[in-house]
Formats: sequence, C-alpha cells, structure tokens
Amino acid sequence: MDAVQFRPDPMNADAVWHIPPDGKVRFRVRYLVLTAHLLVPMTLTAALGTIGFSTPDGTAIAHVWPAAALQVCMSAWFGIYGAIAGTLGPMLGNGLLGQSAFQFMPANALQSCLLGLWFRWR
Repeated sequence: MDAVQFRPDPMNADAVWHIPPDGKVRFRVRYLVLTAHLLVPMTLTAALGTIGFSTPDGTAIAHVWPAAALQVCMSAWFGIYGAIAGTLGPMLGNGLLGQSAFQFMPANALQSCLLGLWFRWR
C-alpha cells in the first residue's frame, strides 16, 4: 500500500485528528527531546522579559512580557508538548531569577493551553 493513500484531507479537521482503530499512540523519546528543546527558549525569554521589563518594586510581574507570545505560538504549533514547555518555562525562568516559581503556574498553564485547545477544537 502506498503511504500517500492514508494521508487525511487537510481541509477536514476530523480526519486530521482522527486516530484509526489500528493506530497506536505511544510515548517516544523524540517528543521528550522536542519538549526540552522548546523549554530552553521559553525559559530564557521568560527570564530576560522579567529582568528587562519588571516593575520598579522588583516584582516578577512584567508590563511587556515577550514569553507570552512564545507560550501561545508553541501551544498552537506543537500541541501538548508546546503547552508543557509554555507552563514549565516561565517557572524555570522565574526560578533562575530567585522569584517564586509556582506563583504564576496556573496562569501560565491557562495562557499556554488556551489557543492550542481552540485550534484542536475548531
């Protein structure tokens, strides 16, 4: 059988995300490597954005935080692996600066997952 025959129609979202009955979803090391590679720029962007744009009182809340754009884009493009990196990256970035790593975790998780979920739903 030709591999092209099994390609779904890109205009049909149900066919793109459908897993056939004989298809298996397995954890692979390459997905762990992908998440680690996404985590590095997310952590650096979060740390540099917090340093460069922090409020005068020294809190970790930034007025302009470029890592938010990465969170949204990675979730939409890479799916759950981008969402994981978008949630853990700011935690590590804040931890590098001595800030509270878990303080904004729910907000970062929601922020990095919403667009990815919307893309999968629509």
